[in-house]
Amino acid sequence: MSAKRKLEALLGLDPDDMDDGRYAELQADSERIGVTALQELAAASEHGAIPTACELQEMGRASGHPCGRRVDA
Repeated sequence: MSAKRKLEALLGLDPDDMDDGRYAELQADSERIGVTALQELAAASEHGAIPTACELQEMGRASGHPCGRRVDA
């Protein structure tokens, strides 16, 4: 199964529902947080909405956890 199809399935989307731009964003996030973490987020998502890597870092910082270097969106 292609990586894009797997993410679509984990997000609850039909094949070819995800546009290439969104897939590129998710690929970039997977390089920052790891493929497994991205897949876990996708599987736990509701309606295909998952936080970006930047949003995850900000949530961590807001909770008082160090989350690596600052990433500007």
